[in-house]
Amino acid sequence: LLLIGNQGVGKNKLADYMCALLGAEREYIQLHRDSTVGSVTLSPGLRNGLVVYEDSPLVRAAINGRVLLVDEADKAPLEVVSVLKSLVEDG
Repeated sequence: LLLIGNQGVGKNKLADYMCALLGAEREYIQLHRDSTVGSVTLSPGLRNGLVVYEDSPLVRAAINGRVLLVDEADKAPLEVVSVLKSLVEDG
């Protein structure tokens, strides 16, 4: 599902509503011009004062069969879009 529209018109709310209707859990990732393949596959975090790398929303969605809501995909660099495209094509 591709939703295109101006900022603040409710695209994310509509996607959340559709997930609720389908009984599907979702993950959320927001892309930007500085997104990298690494940043969409691993998420840094802090645990007990240590930096840890955990699965990103993209990876969690793939592993758990969840819907992935990709926001601002049009702003992502070509290499990131290529990775997303190959994941969609491969199912």
